[in-house]
Amino acid sequence: MISLAKGQKRGRKEFSSTVPEIPEQVFIPNRKNPLILPHWSASLLLLQRIRDESHRFALAYHKKLRSKQNIRSSLEDIPGVGEKVCASLLRHFGSVDKVKNASVKELCQVPYLKEKVAEEIYRFFRT
Repeated sequence: MISLAKGQKRGRKEFSSTVPEIPEQVFIPNRKNPLILPHWSASLLLLQRIRDESHRFALAYHKKLRSKQNIRSSLEDIPGVGEKVCASLLRHFGSVDKVKNASVKELCQVPYLKEKVAEEIYRFFRT
């Protein structure tokens, strides 16, 4: 396992011409000082691409989690109702309002929904 520390590029306004460019540093276990590869090195380019791809993947995953959290249904607050049952309820009835107004008998017609959970849903919206 290694780690790659981003370097700082010169050319920004906060750096003067006397401040040297800080190269990317490769940290390796059991080695005191970091390895500094030349900026034109194919090995460094590969490590940079791996780092950039892992960052892209992590950001995409977190974005997916956040969007999933934002579209969470109030139906999932009912004990016994998970993602699968919630999706089945919404497919069957079309909206949460229609689920709220459904009878226990109507709820029992939904695939994957047991009578005990149907009663729990009915009770949840009536109390």
